[in-house]
Amino acid sequence: MSKDTTPKISRETVPQYFSRGWICVSRGWDSIAIEKFLPIPDRVMPHSGGAADVLYRRDRVKEIEDSFEFKVDTWRRRGLHRDGETLTHILQQFYVDPNFIGLSKVGLLRAALWHYVEREYPDESPEIQKYQVGLLGDCPTDTKERLMVNYLRHMGTNYEQLVSATEGRRDFYVFILWQALNRIAEEYPYLQKECRRQLA
Repeated sequence: MSKDTTPKISRETVPQYFSRGWICVSRGWDSIAIEKFLPIPDRVMPHSGGAADVLYRRDRVKEIEDSFEFKVDTWRRRGLHRDGETLTHILQQFYVDPNFIGLSKVGLLRAALWHYVEREYPDESPEIQKYQVGLLGDCPTDTKERLMVNYLRHMGTNYEQLVSATEGRRDFYVFILWQALNRIAEEYPYLQKECRRQLA
């Protein structure tokens, strides 16, 4: 008798699905988010006596929920629903200094390193500060990118002034931060990964 070579199907290998209703009730989605991020279902199970079940792969839903675009879209729409006029007014005041657009990577990095050292070691002599800048020049790439994004956010935009004007409103702060990081990512594509990390 030949050996059965049919692959065994376990629970782990079978795709698991969320229904449309489950996504809305248990995971906080709404119809706008579903139409935007899940326009095509992964599976449709028709019923003879009623509407079909519309299903979406569990891993696909979670991947979208973890994405930068989904979080921004959700926060923005919820914020606009709560305090639309105030938030819109704040974001309209966001400003990017033209002097911080189009900087070379080398020039931006050097300016960011000096900005960090002068802030962290304000009382040191210029020689010591220069030495600290040299040490930072050998730090990992992700650290350099973090310093560059921070420098652009604090020195190249009016981010700090807008945050101060919101009087500690955490929900408004998220949108101001998003606005600043999104503009930095647009102007400096090689910093997009760090911008996403900071927003997350």
